[in-house]
Amino acid sequence: MTRLTDTYRNAAENSPLYGWTTSRRACFQGIVLIWNLAAKPHKDRSDYADSWVIICCWGEFGGGDLVVPDLKLRFAFKHGDVVVFRSTLLEHYIMPFDGERSSTIFFSHNHVMGAFQPVDEE
Repeated sequence: MTRLTDTYRNAAENSPLYGWTTSRRACFQGIVLIWNLAAKPHKDRSDYADSWVIICCWGEFGGGDLVVPDLKLRFAFKHGDVVVFRSTLLEHYIMPFDGERSSTIFFSHNHVMGAFQPVDEE
């Protein structure tokens, strides 16, 4: 019987993330670093539907608000802020900005998470 941690380790070691070290403490399958990108409205359809996304933002910039049209919300997304939401369910985008703006996004994709099998309790 394959344990969930073995499946995760195998997926990480045999994917584009092969250079990353896996551990039992990992919550996300991937990490993306974005620099100076104002994203257009979208849903991250390749993200696992039952998972959450964490976005951290930093830099010296003006503007760059996070907009979630489905909730009719606009957040002032500034240096040091962290947002957690379901990016596959909620359309979202980053408004234009001036200056240097970076983000780190933690996520899990369908093609990896869908490969996991529940572990039978013994």
